Amino acid sequence: MWWNDKKENCCDDDDHAHQASHREDHEFPLKAELIENVLIAKIESHDLTLGEETISCWTFTTQGLVGVGQAEIVVTIQRESNETPHQFPEDPLHWFVQVHKLASQGMTVGVGGRTALRSGHFLAPLMVGIIYQKAQPLEGIELPEGALCMVPVTSSEFEATEEFGQLRMLSLLGQRYHYYPFPPWFDRQRESVVDSEMLSEMHASMCAQMPRVMVKGLRVMQHGRELNAILTNGATLGFQQLFAQMPPGANCIRLTLDLDDRADACLTWQAPGAGYPQAIAKLQGESGIRSTSQVWVAGTFLSIVGGAEISTYRVYEDGFALMLTEHDWNSVIVALKTGDHLNINMAEGTTFKLSWDEAKV
Repeated sequence: MWWNDKKENCCDDDDHAHQASHREDHEFPLKAELIENVLIAKIESHDLTLGEETISCWTFTTQGLVGVGQAEIVVTIQRESNETPHQFPEDPLHWFVQVHKLASQGMTVGVGGRTALRSGHFLAPLMVGIIYQKAQPLEGIELPEGALCMVPVTSSEFEATEEFGQLRMLSLLGQRYHYYPFPPWFDRQRESVVDSEMLSEMHASMCAQMPRVMVKGLRVMQHGRELNAILTNGATLGFQQLFAQMPPGANCIRLTLDLDDRADACLTWQAPGAGYPQAIAKLQGESGIRSTSQVWVAGTFLSIVGGAEISTYRVYEDGFALMLTEHDWNSVIVALKTGDHLNINMAEGTTFKLSWDEAKV
């Protein structure tokens, strides 16, 4: 059944064409009762203003997922020029019902979660997966507290998120659309930001050969000559288990990262030797940042290698490579396992700082 905020009945017919004709008679926002007395979807038609550009969109928001322990979900879809506001796609509505069903069985999704579609696609033929991130504010749209946004992805993008974390793909998406950290709307006409050649370059990278660990809540930012790693309390148990499983003498690791809300910019993928590091930044989403002395620049991964003659770090690809002496390597391992703060003075006046948030994972 369809209705709007005035509680006017819109439609209870299953025929899509009949539904569309009834939608035209009512103002937004519309609401759809997906599961009687349990799950509602709110659909809003609105514009996003990006400088001098205006993008017409629909935003779909759930109401009722929290009842089964699942964060509410939002997805914003760009409207094509030949579509009227009432010709919105219904894929999100069907997906919301599926999410509710899974959450009722204890299978919830959070920030950093992902879903591979075993058959079919979502909203566009190329989109065969969905990843979930914290919903970004939308002008004029009220979002539920703690809402997740859905980001449809292609097969190669999905593979990249599995191996290299979501932030790498999202920063490339932000670079494509000149929007930091990534566009909150979905363009059904977009091509993949990760093609087969780029994916091969990623897999061939030196850092990709290191053991990979995805750690929830780990953020790393460069500020001037400091490299700052911030972790969420509660991650120590994961590190204890990780290092207990590492073979004796192992001294390298690659950690995928989340984005810190305080970051001013985020590095984007650059194949080794391709030129200056690139980044997507808050201010107008410009890329090609070369001077990072006044901003906090986030990376998508942190590689840590022990056994160096001197401790230092550098920007590498779209992340940071931290090379440590054996002593400093052991100090970092202990801090990660115990939750202690750490400050290491390194070569050329650089510093590595490790700190912990108060929040729990």
